[in-house]
Amino acid sequence: MPIERAAGDLAGDLAQLVVALVTPQGDGDKAPDTDIGTPFSTMSQADWCEAVYLWNRDGRPLIAGLEQRACPACGATGGHRRIFESYDGYAYEECGRCGCWHVPLVVDALLFERFFERCPKAAEVALRSFNKRMSEENRSADLARFDDYFTRLSPLFAQRRGGRYLDMGCGLGNSLVAAGAHGFEAFGVESSRECLRLCQEAGLDVRHVEQTLPPGGFDLISFWESLEHMADPAAMLGLCHRLLAENGVIAFTVPNLDSPLLRAQRGDCSVVHGGYDTPGHINLFGASHVSQLLARCGLALLHIDGQYGMSLPELAAYMLGRHRGAADLLGGRSESEPLPLVTRTLLNAIGPAVSLLERLSLTAPILFVVACRQSDAAGLAEQARAMDRRRDEELLAQATPMARSSATEQVATERREVLRVQEEAGRASEALHQEIVRLRDEALRLAEQYNEGATRAQDAANRVAEELLQVTARVAREECKVTELRQEVNRAEAEVSERNALLAAREAEVEQLGSRLGAVSRECAALSAELQQLKSTWLYKLSHLLDGWRRKTRVQDNDINNDR
Repeated sequence: MPIERAAGDLAGDLAQLVVALVTPQGDGDKAPDTDIGTPFSTMSQADWCEAVYLWNRDGRPLIAGLEQRACPACGATGGHRRIFESYDGYAYEECGRCGCWHVPLVVDALLFERFFERCPKAAEVALRSFNKRMSEENRSADLARFDDYFTRLSPLFAQRRGGRYLDMGCGLGNSLVAAGAHGFEAFGVESSRECLRLCQEAGLDVRHVEQTLPPGGFDLISFWESLEHMADPAAMLGLCHRLLAENGVIAFTVPNLDSPLLRAQRGDCSVVHGGYDTPGHINLFGASHVSQLLARCGLALLHIDGQYGMSLPELAAYMLGRHRGAADLLGGRSESEPLPLVTRTLLNAIGPAVSLLERLSLTAPILFVVACRQSDAAGLAEQARAMDRRRDEELLAQATPMARSSATEQVATERREVLRVQEEAGRASEALHQEIVRLRDEALRLAEQYNEGATRAQDAANRVAEELLQVTARVAREECKVTELRQEVNRAEAEVSERNALLAAREAEVEQLGSRLGAVSRECAALSAELQQLKSTWLYKLSHLLDGWRRKTRVQDNDINNDR
C-alpha cells in the first residue's frame, strides 16, 4: 500500500476516533488507570526504595573516589556535556563526539563491596532481591525470553547444529539451559560467587571471570543486558573478537537510548541509574552508538531489532505532569494522577500500532543486536537477511489485522477506485487507438527502410565476396612462397649442421695436437734438465777439454799442411 494512501486512511481513522470520543459515553465506558512500575520485576517497590535510600545515605559519598573513563562508544576523552544527575547521585554526560550518554566514571563491583562493608543492611536487601530471582516464576520468564532470543538467531545456525555457546555474565544459568534446548554446547562466565556455585550445582559448565575458558572458538557469544553495566565494554568486545570461531557471532541486548520515554524522563527514568547495589546502567547506547562501538572492536553489525513496547500512558503521564517517574516511585507512589478519558482511550487504541512502529524505527526500549568479525560479514550476509525477513514477517503478521478499514470506508474506497479505473480505461482506449495509427505508419516506414537496406546489404555482400576471392588467391600465393622459404631454411640448416660437425672434428684434432704439444714440451724440459745436470759433472768438463784440444790440434795440423 502506498504511504500516501496509508496516511490518508490513518487520518480517516483518527477522525472517526474523534467522533467517538466527543459522543457521550455510558458510565461503564472507562479506560484503565495508569500503573507505573519499578525498574526490576525481581525487587519489590519497598525493597527498591530502601536500597536507593541506603545507597544515597552510605554509598553515595564513595562516588567521589572513582576513576574517570572515556566515552564507552567512541572512546573520546574530552568535550563531554553534563546533562543530568540520576536519582542515585551519578552525573550523566553526553559525548561531544558521538552523543552517547554515560557515567564518566569506572563503576565496578569493588565499589559495592566497600558499600556493603559500610552498610550490612543494604547487603540484606540485595540478598532478598537475589533470592526472588531464583523463583520458578522468574525462571520460567527467563527461559521464555532466552528461547525467543535463540529462535531469532536460528537462521544463522540452520546449517551448523551443535555449535559452542558462551554467555558472558550468565547469572543463574537460565540462558545455558535454553541454549542446550536449541542444540548448543553451552558455557558461561560469571563474576558472582553465589551464582557460580548454584550453576555448578545444577551441572552447568560455568567459570569464574578469573578462570581459564575452555579451549577452542565459540560460534555464539552473548551479553544479555550486560554491556550497559561494564566500565569498558570495548575491552570485553575485543576479548570476544578473539574468542569467536570462524563465522561466529556475538548477540546482546541493551537499553535503547533512542527510546522516547528514556529521552524524555532522563534522570527521572527509573532504569537510568549508576548503581545502588551493583553497577547500573552506566552506558546508554542508541543504534548509532552500537555501530561505532562494534567498529572500534573490529566487528560488523549483522542485524539489529527492537524489543518490547513503550508504555504510552506512562509517557503521557510524565509529559503532562501527572507522574514524576523515579521521584514519585521513591516516594511510594506507583499510580499517576488520572489522565483525561479522551487521552487514555486514544493511547490505549493506538498503543499496539505504536509498539510496532517503535520496533521498526529502532526506538523500542531494548535493542537486540547481532554482530560478527568484519572479515566474516560477507559470508554471513545471507543469514542476516533471513533474520531481517523474519522480523518483517512478524511485523506484517501483527500489523495486517490492525490495517483493516471500516466497511463504509471500504465501499467508498472501492467506488472511487471503480470510477478511477473507468476514467483510466477511457484514456487508455484513446491512447491505444492513437498508438495503433502511429504503429501502422511506423511499420510502413520501416518496411521501406528495410527494402532499401536489403538492397544495399546485397550489393555490399557481393563486393565483400569478390574481395574475399581476391584475398584468398593472394593468401594461396603467399603460402607457396612461405613453403619455398621453409625449404631453403631447411637446406641452410642442414649445411650449418654439416659445418658444425666439421668444426667439431677440427676442434677435436686441435685438442689432440695440443695434448701432444704439451707432452713434447714436457719431454724437452726433462732433456734440458738432464743436460744442465750433465754439464755440472767432471766427465762433461773433460769431454769439453778434449773437444777443445782436438779443435786446436786440427788447426795446427792445417797450418803445417799449408806451410808445406
